[in-house]
Amino acid sequence: MGIADYQIIVSNIGKIVLGINTILFLIVFFRNEKAYKIFTGYLFLMSIVQFFTYYLWKEGVYNLHLAHYYLTTQFIILSLFYYTLFKNKTQKWLVISVLIIIVIILIIQSYILPELLYRFNLLEIVLTSLPIVFFSVIQFYNSLSEKRKFMYVNSGIFIYILTSTLIFCSGNIVNDITTEFRTLLWFMNVILYLVYQLLISAEWFLNFRKKDKEVST
Repeated sequence: MGIADYQIIVSNIGKIVLGINTILFLIVFFRNEKAYKIFTGYLFLMSIVQFFTYYLWKEGVYNLHLAHYYLTTQFIILSLFYYTLFKNKTQKWLVISVLIIIVIILIIQSYILPELLYRFNLLEIVLTSLPIVFFSVIQFYNSLSEKRKFMYVNSGIFIYILTSTLIFCSGNIVNDITTEFRTLLWFMNVILYLVYQLLISAEWFLNFRKKDKEVST
């Protein structure tokens, strides 16, 4: 098997782990705080997007437009997730301000250039990804003063979103990149996505599974 075959296998495993994570987080959905519920909603919506993306791909139907919904939805929900995690009012204000500004920019861009819905939009990728990376760095800083929840999740968000953004941009900006190297980049991306999902699993098993056991005993 070649890299492309392994890429499909790892990608499918990542989707399966995402589905499992969604179910696990839903198990104790009503027994946890607001940040937990927001992140559970994120997993649920990402599962739906991944399902439709995979279904359209299997049917040979063009599905690039779903990437725009994926990126925008991810940005909005994870911004609200960090807004809930942050305790500092300045940090909360920063999240909301960035969220509103970027959403307005994306709305204006889609109005002026509606054809971008069916093309790769590097500006959208950068605007919806890098702020989340920045928020995760702030959360790392906050965790230095006191122990915080969702550190595995935060680590996964930082690793996956930062590296996937760099991979995606490099693969689309560099014109003379070889097909083999492009395939390798996307293989690295699906591996990182799997690592991200495994870190989410670790978060649930280490910090939230015990709560489920306590309630059930």
